[in-house]
Amino acid sequence: AMVFALLPMASTPGAATDDSPVEVIVRELTPLTDTAEALVGTLGGVVQQNLHIIGGFTATVPASMIDTLEADPSVSAVTPNAGLQLSAAGWTDATGVDPNPATYNGSVNRVADSILQAPDFWSRDVTGAGIDVALIDSGVVPVNGLTFPGKVINGPDLSFESQSDTFRYLDTFGHGTHMAGIIAGRDDGATISGTGQDFLGVAPESRIVSIKVAGHDGATDVSQVIAAIDWVVQHRNDNGLNIRVLNLSFGTDATQSYVLDPLAFAVEQAWNAGIVVVVSAGNDGNDHALRNPAMDPFVIAVGASNKGNTRPKIKSVMDFSNCGTDERSDDIVVPGESIASLTAPGSSAYDDYPQSVVGGRYMLGSGTSHATAFISGSAALILSQRPDLNPDQVKALLMEISSGRFDRSIDPLCYGAG
Repeated sequence: AMVFALLPMASTPGAATDDSPVEVIVRELTPLTDTAEALVGTLGGVVQQNLHIIGGFTATVPASMIDTLEADPSVSAVTPNAGLQLSAAGWTDATGVDPNPATYNGSVNRVADSILQAPDFWSRDVTGAGIDVALIDSGVVPVNGLTFPGKVINGPDLSFESQSDTFRYLDTFGHGTHMAGIIAGRDDGATISGTGQDFLGVAPESRIVSIKVAGHDGATDVSQVIAAIDWVVQHRNDNGLNIRVLNLSFGTDATQSYVLDPLAFAVEQAWNAGIVVVVSAGNDGNDHALRNPAMDPFVIAVGASNKGNTRPKIKSVMDFSNCGTDERSDDIVVPGESIASLTAPGSSAYDDYPQSVVGGRYMLGSGTSHATAFISGSAALILSQRPDLNPDQVKALLMEISSGRFDRSIDPLCYGAG
């Protein structure tokens, strides 16, 4: 699973007294003017990147000038452009595991079949066709299961590896390929039936639109993720695209209200543009609040249950899964325990966790990231059947049809609608 951990900054907006440069995200009250940008220059700072989706920009500003910038009437908010680190929180030991897609309880096929009942859709020719799922992650490697013609479309590479002809667009970290397989994987020549040993994702005829934001070390920052969301919204219908779902298998440890947080504001803009945004709850433990942007009530916040093997046997929420608070808790849970999905040979995960590689082409991973990908695939199936639905209706429908039996000792916050 992927968690974005905020890295230390040289100083914190509002508390700094020196002139060291600080990278910030500025949201404007009047985004169609240059007032705030001009003020940054006056204060000795430099404007760097426009972030249209939040009506703001990134800038480097002397630390001592941040209070002045934040107090200006043209400025809505100033927040750190914090560094972010993707970290694998649960690559599982695969010793003794038979990853047969038709029999292993943690295989994508088995979860799609016995838990999500996706083959009921497939048998009615509802396979995700016509729906594109944007995946903001660490890129995708074209391994079998993701090489079906037109399966993966590359958006921009916003990572630090974008200048490399060798690594551009490719998943050198190992997380994005795993998520893409869960959402929409399909082996070359596979029949979409839910039986047999071919690998199939939840929505096997959906397409993945990959926007890479992290390299082999999992490093990126908040502004690059916002820029990726901006690209998705602006280009959702370009050149035959039909991006209706956005998968965000990550979260930051930001503590400010979602009303003030620029990343939360960005996902709201995607939601309002007609894109179903699915976000992982976080992997800090049951007693933790949801991570950002899952804390925003406009998105679908996904927690992780045990893998079970049939719906009645899903009766526990994983210890690592964030449950939230009375104000905002999980919307839905789905298996996120020892999930066997596609691996990226040569990636950091592949090399650092060889014990998690099984059958040569799979890795076992646990986390709310994996659960999130299952729900993104589910949303794609629903939208391919009922393309007229808006994000609110998709969320309401997913929560309405959710069910599951849980241990009575589990806090209801942990499993939401079921």
